[in-house]
Amino acid sequence: MKAYILSLAAGLLVGVVYGVLNVRSPAPPVVAADVRFRDVLRGFVQIGVLEQSGRDGGSGPNDIDHLDVMQASLDLSDGVAGGRATLRGGRQEMSLGSSRLVSVRESPNARHTFDGGRGF
Repeated sequence: MKAYILSLAAGLLVGVVYGVLNVRSPAPPVVAADVRFRDVLRGFVQIGVLEQSGRDGGSGPNDIDHLDVMQASLDLSDGVAGGRATLRGGRQEMSLGSSRLVSVRESPNARHTFDGGRGF
């Protein structure tokens, strides 16, 4: 727990220093929390501010996403037939197969998320 608090404090300090110096970071500011209860339940939340800067001609419509919940999901897992089965519901990033139909879209600044559920 101590490492998580130190990591959060360091990230916030860097964000404040960048803000005071008016520095545009190439990495978007993202805060995430991953909470687990034994091996059965897991909650994950990721919140971020995604803004593209420095592009000739300015930002495109897919490059700007002000404060938003990027991912928020709840997992329920259990051992099944010598393996592990997980049900996940909520907002999540997914890439399936060759990523032609379902993808996170790596090229725009704001990644694509999907709302729904899946099992694996």
